[in-house]
Formats: sequence, C-alpha cells, structure tokens
Amino acid sequence: MRFLTLAIICALKLNLDAQISMQVQRPQEFSARTAQIWNCVIINAGNTTRRVYLHAILTEGKKGRLAEANSAVFTSPIGSLQINHTNYNILIPENVIYKDKTYEEHIVRTNTLPNGMYTVCLTLFDAQTKAKLAENCMNFTINQLTPMNLVFPADRSEICEPNPLFIWTPYRGSLNNYGFSYQIKIVEVLKSQKPNSAVKTNPCYFCTGGIQETQYQYPFAGLPFQDNQRYAWYISVVENKKEISISPVWEFTWKDCISEPLNQQTEEEEEEEELVSNKKIQGKNYYFLSNFGQSQDEVTLNNNDLNFYFENISGIRKVLYSIQDGVSVLLQKEMDVTDSYNYFTTTIETLKLSPNKKYMLKILCDNADQYTLKFSINKNK
Repeated sequence: MRFLTLAIICALKLNLDAQISMQVQRPQEFSARTAQIWNCVIINAGNTTRRVYLHAILTEGKKGRLAEANSAVFTSPIGSLQINHTNYNILIPENVIYKDKTYEEHIVRTNTLPNGMYTVCLTLFDAQTKAKLAENCMNFTINQLTPMNLVFPADRSEICEPNPLFIWTPYRGSLNNYGFSYQIKIVEVLKSQKPNSAVKTNPCYFCTGGIQETQYQYPFAGLPFQDNQRYAWYISVVENKKEISISPVWEFTWKDCISEPLNQQTEEEEEEEELVSNKKIQGKNYYFLSNFGQSQDEVTLNNNDLNFYFENISGIRKVLYSIQDGVSVLLQKEMDVTDSYNYFTTTIETLKLSPNKKYMLKILCDNADQYTLKFSINKNK
C-alpha cells in the first residue's frame, strides 16, 4: 500500500512538471545585454500557478561559456507568459554566476556581440523543490561585415589642438577574425598632392599600431604638427601582421591657434576664477572631451590642475560643469562657451581628492549633449 501511494505521488508530480513547457525566443536585435538572454515564452498548462525561476547560459562555439545567471523567483500564471523587454523587471534581482570580461567590454563599446556562433539555453526550475520543469535552447549566428568609418577629425577640417583625439567606428570582420588590432597612419600632404596619393607615396609623419580601442590620442612625444600644413590619415585593421581592412582616407589642416601666454594671467585672477578663460594657455597639456562617448578611458593627474577642452560644433552657449565621485557631486558650476574650441583649467587642490578613488568630470550642454572624462590623482604626486 505504501509503495502504491508513493507511486501515485510520483506520477502526479511528473504530470504537473510535464504541464509546463518553454520556448526561447530571439529578440529582433540581439546585443546580449543581460536582459535579452531571458527572452522566452512559458506555457503553464496546469490548473495552478507555480513559483519558478530561470537559469540562463550563453555560449559561443570557439570561446565557450560567456555568461551564466539565475533570475529572481517569479510566478508562472496559468496559460502563457511571454518574457521580453516589457516585463524584465519580474526577473530582478538577477544572480550573475559568470561574465566574460572581454565580451562584456566589447558589448559596452559597440552594443553588439562579436561575430560568432552562439547558443542561449534557458532552464525553468521550481522555486521550492529545485526540480527542473522545462528546458530549451536557441542557436544563432552573428556574421556582420562592418567596415570602419572615420569620425574625428572631420574630413577637410581645420584643427589646432596639439594632441588631437582620433576617433573611428569599430571594425567587425568575419567569424574567423579574432585578436586583431588597429593601426593609425598620418602623412604630410604636399601642395600638389591628393590625400590618397600622399598615403601611398609619402613617409609616415606618425604611425603606430597595436591599438585596441576605436580612438587614439596623439602623444605628447609625437612630432609636432606644423602651422597651415595639410595631413592625411587613415586606420587599418591588422591581424597576424597583415592588413585585413582599411578605412577611407581623410585629411585635416593643422593651424597654430592664438595662444595666451601663461605669464599673462596673474595669481590674483587664478585665485578668483574656478575656471579660466576659453582660450588655450600656452604651456598647459589639455585633455580632449568627446561627445561621442569615447574620450580617454581614464587619465591620471600629476598636479593640482585639471586642463580640458572640447569642440563646440552645435552652437551651444552654456554648459553645467561638475566633478563627481560616483556618490555625490563635489563641485558644480555653470559656464559660458564660445563656438569652436573651448579650453578650461580648474584647480582641484581645494577638493581634497583621494588618490585611491576614481572621479568623473561631466559637462552637460544646453542642448542635452554630454562630455565626460574619468580621472584619478597620482598617488606619488
């Protein structure tokens, strides 16, 4: 009799479990942000709701496991439940078991997965018994060939910063393209030349490789640009010491801006102003702020001044400037800006910043554009 009762209970449990099924669904644009891994339809054919949770794992054919997580416990209603961007909140908080840092950084930069052959598997568990109720996987391939495009300096533009930030869009090659890097080449353009001819025949004015990001700031040790000189530049993708893709060739003209000598500013003016004038001050090294969201990842300050500049191409007239530590705003001030390039210096000594913390300079423009720069203080200063 006891055996018969146990058999009936087991049969009922198996029947209840069999009444739940699940189908993984792919979003229209899969960028592998954590939430999109959960896209699915759960069908509860029973006559009662169930308290359940999801287990997700994302793998790639060559790289293996990329992400693994458990959702929060939620209620599976009678009938069907579709989980997508409209109701991801029922799965929060997630318990992240594993994240591949390399892939995570790529997704943050590009909002897409690298090319590859992927599998998303979801398993539905009973929250109380931990019994597996349903499981389903989905395979998909990302194989988008996306050439690079140059962003800044703009083609045929005039610039005056001595250490400009060169920016371009990411390259996405075939499935077999792993471990590539970028190379930048800058050459002088003679009066009788066109940019494309110059990069083929003229020697490097400045060339370097092994760049992992889609930006590169011209180094302070680089050969200085000459006044009224035209330069051509392009980016190439290098893999196994071979160029596998080349961007278009753009040109810019470098001009020596009118600089205000450092000794023209009195000590009294420096004490009265938190931010000095919008003109460039000779002898200072400035960090470029980009509204493309691609300014320097982080800079380290070796003195008590934070020097920065940005290009006003949108006709903005006022900006709100602040320094933050991730928790609170340490300094905030409104300032006027002019067209073209704006140079600023702020003294941070009075803020008593810690060399063990990370800080962010943030500029909010009156047209909603934002400029940011992450920085820290040199511990050996």
